[in-house]
Amino acid sequence: MATVKHESAEYVGNCELIAEVGAGGMAVVYRAVQQPLGRSVAVKRLRPDLSRDPDLVQRFRREALSVANVQHENIVSIFDFLADESRGEYAMILEYVEGIDLHELLDRCGRLPWDVAAIIGLKIASALEYAHYRKIVHRDIKPSNVMISLKGEVKLTDFGIAKDMTFDDMTRTGMAIGTPSYMSPEQVVGARLDFKSDLFSFGILLYQMLSGEKPFVEDERSTVLEKIRDEACPPLRKKAPTVPRSLARIVERCLEKRAEDRWQVTAHLRQALEQVVARHVHINYSGRLVAFLCHRGIIDADEAAHFVETSVLDDAEMQRVDAGGPPTPPLWPLLAGFAAVGLVIFLWIAVLHAGLLGPPEPAQSPLVTDTREAGFLKVVVDPWAHVYVDGAYVDTTPFARALPLTEGEHRILLKNDYLGEEEYRVRIRKGEESTLNVSLRE
Repeated sequence: MATVKHESAEYVGNCELIAEVGAGGMAVVYRAVQQPLGRSVAVKRLRPDLSRDPDLVQRFRREALSVANVQHENIVSIFDFLADESRGEYAMILEYVEGIDLHELLDRCGRLPWDVAAIIGLKIASALEYAHYRKIVHRDIKPSNVMISLKGEVKLTDFGIAKDMTFDDMTRTGMAIGTPSYMSPEQVVGARLDFKSDLFSFGILLYQMLSGEKPFVEDERSTVLEKIRDEACPPLRKKAPTVPRSLARIVERCLEKRAEDRWQVTAHLRQALEQVVARHVHINYSGRLVAFLCHRGIIDADEAAHFVETSVLDDAEMQRVDAGGPPTPPLWPLLAGFAAVGLVIFLWIAVLHAGLLGPPEPAQSPLVTDTREAGFLKVVVDPWAHVYVDGAYVDTTPFARALPLTEGEHRILLKNDYLGEEEYRVRIRKGEESTLNVSLRE
């Protein structure tokens, strides 16, 4: 390979360099046109001052091999690798993604609408699932390594420090490698890494998209690396209350300090995200991303209309959410409340008219009076519920006391006027306290 100048144009192989679009510690990336095909490509060229370092050249070659081994719709593709050892010139010819990287998008928008963040997360998880299947650990999951195209595609990029488990590791034991704010606890201490390290970094990324903040930030007491290693992150829903609990739980599991407590298979993470997105997003996922980019002024409406129906782009509620407003609360709880009140009034009048009104027979209380013979059950319900034990009403949450119950199995029924009811079986042991912690909503 030779870098050649034809009049005012500069070529790498058969690719005419148009403009520099990015630079890192090892390489410079250019937008280029590959001739004679006339297609846009990205040329990633190893810095000339590093080309005499055999370890760095080897790492650059391995990056090319890693990308070549993971051909996937959510991973940027490689078309060619060019090497001229006599001149010390090395370059990759890669797929060019016309769009915006996630780092710039977050700079512009702060937090993303949770459905947009979940779709982007789903696509990244799909890329990681395939990379991990091919025994490649990315080791540098961060916003600048995620591209969102103007067509709503999501692409994972930059496998420059990826670890291919089929090769010998070029990283020395005890060496921390990666971007500090997005490292896993294992990376912080320089331990041996596997795919679960990527899941922690992915959890940081998803947390940032949903809340607009990184979960671990340096302060006067601790560095970011110390916080990643030792401290729990702030609960996501305190930062972003509109995020569904099911999605928050996915993030929390990614951010478990111990690798064995995270997702045990990347496919399970992808499936969990898929369920959340499928339950709430009812248009094409790429189309939803295009609509968001349009509503934030990153692409114009005419360009977006090539991929998304005008009715989606003109949706007033979607525009409001994409502009940073909270979603409109659903009307069904209010309507259900009005219907319930109307039904109660109707039945009350009917009973009075029939002369049947009288005090209800109180159900026998299941609670034990002699607490020396009891076990205890603490009931915590979000948002609230009427609590029935073995068919008898005992209280409405929230309440602080633990319920004294006889030893053995009890049937616990939780009723919420708007969110329905759920039933649980709990086993009580004498002298012990158990907790039933339930969420009746997303």
